[in-house]
Amino acid sequence: MQAPVRPPARRALGIAMASALCLTLPVESTLAGRSAAPAWVQGSRSASLWLAPAANVARPSAMARAVAALDDGKPEVALPIFAGSTSDPVLGGYALLYLARAQLALGKSKEAEFSARQLSSTSPSGYLGESALWLTADAAEAESDWNTAVTALTALTKMRSTSPASAWLRLGRDAANTGDKDGAVTALSRAYYDFP
Repeated sequence: MQAPVRPPARRALGIAMASALCLTLPVESTLAGRSAAPAWVQGSRSASLWLAPAANVARPSAMARAVAALDDGKPEVALPIFAGSTSDPVLGGYALLYLARAQLALGKSKEAEFSARQLSSTSPSGYLGESALWLTADAAEAESDWNTAVTALTALTKMRSTSPASAWLRLGRDAANTGDKDGAVTALSRAYYDFP
């Protein structure tokens, strides 16, 4: 029985796919100083681009491990890492955000509110700015500081938030706690009619 003959187009496609696979990644793995590429590839230009597993698997950064610990319900492990990372020029804002979240998870709402205010004082934009306002409201509510919570939630209702209905509902509840019945009715009406 004879082996089936592939049409020339399919054969060319197979060669092109094999070539593309050989040219995608640099060689990272070696065995006793030799390239992991087969002998027929080692002398060619493709030898440096052979697909091979990396020898050194990247480890997550301390910040990433701390975020994972916080997500796993271990804020006491994450807290010192976040505290040490607040001065980082790139990740310092996120370190402050997660520091405040860890403090809040540990029941240290005063410290969490201070960290959230410290983050807000840097005037962050986007996700970080919105998260700072949500965290300020969370910490203020934990301390029954309704005026601070109303201020943070009012700012959230004036911006494009990821959860505007929640901001209006919480604003209504916190405004009622401050004794501002008109503000509470307005906020709860917005939540009811604008977000059915």
